[in-house]
Amino acid sequence: DPIDASTPTNPQLDYGRAKVEAEDRLDQMAQRSGMRFAAIRLPHVYGARDLFFSSIPRRRTLIPGRGRNLFAHLHVNDAARVLIGVAESDVEGARAVADRRATTWPEFFAILSEHYPRFRYVLLPAGLARAGTIVLRPFQRISGKPTITTAGSVVGWNLNLSVRPGLLWEELGMEPVYPTVDEGIPAVLDGCVAFRWLHPLDDRSS
Repeated sequence: DPIDASTPTNPQLDYGRAKVEAEDRLDQMAQRSGMRFAAIRLPHVYGARDLFFSSIPRRRTLIPGRGRNLFAHLHVNDAARVLIGVAESDVEGARAVADRRATTWPEFFAILSEHYPRFRYVLLPAGLARAGTIVLRPFQRISGKPTITTAGSVVGWNLNLSVRPGLLWEELGMEPVYPTVDEGIPAVLDGCVAFRWLHPLDDRSS
């Protein structure tokens, strides 16, 4: 079922558990000091300069799992708008947010392929992908570069994480500029061209 305001918190990864613990600690500190505290739980935030999109032209993208799970998304511009909106409002507590339609990963990639036909991806069995991340870990540490190919990311890619449409947006009196990936992905590809497909850490132009 889509996540809504009544969904209990049940993180599946150490990353998620650490974030929930941080939320609890910060909430306690805020209560003692009389401050307002809000934690915004973002879905898959995508944009022109993230690791996934900046890697698209170089190789086939390996996707761990069958891709049948529903995943919520949010364009990076809308994620920034939500954070600013919450900061300027009286919203409190931990809140989930996303755009108006969750998709499976093959649906996401089909839209990407429609606008960028050179995009190719390969679905790997999740178990094989997890084993691959263990083999690659020493090389990733040596390179020191950021990566999305970790054991945790394999688990995360295969979770069912959809969010009720309008959650938090309605409370803020706002609407996403990119309500679905149908509008968001073409905008990201335009940005990719403008940034020459470079991740910020690889951009030496400034």
